[in-house]
Amino acid sequence: SAGIEQMIFAPQGPLAAVPARRALALCTPRDVIARNAELPVANARLNAATEDAYGAAEATPQVNEFAAANPAAARAALNGQPLTV
Repeated sequence: SAGIEQMIFAPQGPLAAVPARRALALCTPRDVIARNAELPVANARLNAATEDAYGAAEATPQVNEFAAANPAAARAALNGQPLTV
């Protein structure tokens, strides 16, 4: 898939709640991972309803709040509670 990896979470377990998934997304250093891989960050969304599973967002650069790790925002998403995954 052109070097793009995705994590899709089941609606159960420690990452079932939206705030938990948001916290994980907020503390993932996509910019560092991309730099180390010598590739740009891809903003891909899986769309299994289409023949080509990746939608138009595949080539869109990641420029939102999730582009760089933000541990403070991740803690805030969980109201300061720890999350074990």
